[in-house]
Amino acid sequence: MNGRPIGFDSRRAALQFWLFAAATFLYSLSTTMLALLSVIFKDAGLDERQIGIVLSASAIPMIIATLCSGALIGRIGAIPTAILGQIVVLATFIGLQFADHSFYGAVCCRIVQGVGLGLVVPAAMVFAKSRLNQERFVYYFGIYSSMMPLPNMFGPFIAELYLQRFGVAGFFFVAGIPILLGAVMAAAIGGGGGWTPKSSASLGYLKLLTSRELRLPNVSALIFGLIGGFAPSFLALLLAQRGVSVSYFFSTYTICMFGSRLLVFGRVQSLPREVIVAGGIGLGSIGYALLIFAHGPAATVLAGILFGLGQSVNYPTLSIWFSERFPPEDRGRPVALFNTIYNLGVFLTPLFGGYVIAETGAEWLLAMLSLLGFGLLGFIGLRFAVRSSRGAAVAGD
Repeated sequence: MNGRPIGFDSRRAALQFWLFAAATFLYSLSTTMLALLSVIFKDAGLDERQIGIVLSASAIPMIIATLCSGALIGRIGAIPTAILGQIVVLATFIGLQFADHSFYGAVCCRIVQGVGLGLVVPAAMVFAKSRLNQERFVYYFGIYSSMMPLPNMFGPFIAELYLQRFGVAGFFFVAGIPILLGAVMAAAIGGGGGWTPKSSASLGYLKLLTSRELRLPNVSALIFGLIGGFAPSFLALLLAQRGVSVSYFFSTYTICMFGSRLLVFGRVQSLPREVIVAGGIGLGSIGYALLIFAHGPAATVLAGILFGLGQSVNYPTLSIWFSERFPPEDRGRPVALFNTIYNLGVFLTPLFGGYVIAETGAEWLLAMLSLLGFGLLGFIGLRFAVRSSRGAAVAGD
């Protein structure tokens, strides 16, 4: 072992991994504060349709940037790509401070923000994976991927307290400080080129998108994104209208998700990937269904627990499901494709959800998303049962 940490090829790789995990936490702390955007824009006089358009304005540029990120990662490395994305996102925080009462100004800021968001996550995933070996890959990658949702325990709550005490004045300036600190930490990891292995082969997105092996992961990622898109867009507004603090959901969800990543995620990895994903989506769908019929703090806490359990296994499992069939140097585009499909779902929800909420109410949107999740759960369950019965029949012969 030569004194190297378990799961890493060297002490330097371990140090880089944990430093980058801390940088990712700081970046995500800023972005989780955006969960209150719907409340900010509602107070600024925008209606639900306009809010939905603003929140989803990042979708197309994020998709384009995510698709381009694979090639950019291969050309300049993952760390420089991630830092570039963070700088773009930070610039839009500054812009939002001056555009919070302007519908068109907010849309423009969110469009540019989508470019930054689309660059950060794929680059971050590729770099984190490149620091790990196969000894405890699933465990450590599960911990790293927790650094993105973990700030939900603090970000929305801090944002709520700030807005209640100071209003929107200076809010986005303060919210952007962790991004700046995270970018500095990421830059401290290394210098020059070659921070991440470059791609040695060209994997076309069309080939990946139409691959029979990736067909179910593609559909699962889209549905997972659609379901996950409600929480960062309209959930804070729904809870505010019910007089329930956002911390009842977001803090509970984050604690449960992080604890599950540490204690449960590694234990379920012996199961087929589709079974893990179906179970996670099913738990999230039950949590949303609960919010339809129960409006108090207790029900919100329980919904957060169920949603957190589902999130704890879904995101890292889907990312591994997409990339595990490829060598490390060729994982840039598969990871980028996963994030593209997932983010497409995330931003489609506020786009059509704003109209659904304006016409029928948030409960109907929650019902639609829950039914979508239950549909995928049923399909994967039936598919798995058929495959198992066929396997048993072949074994019997």
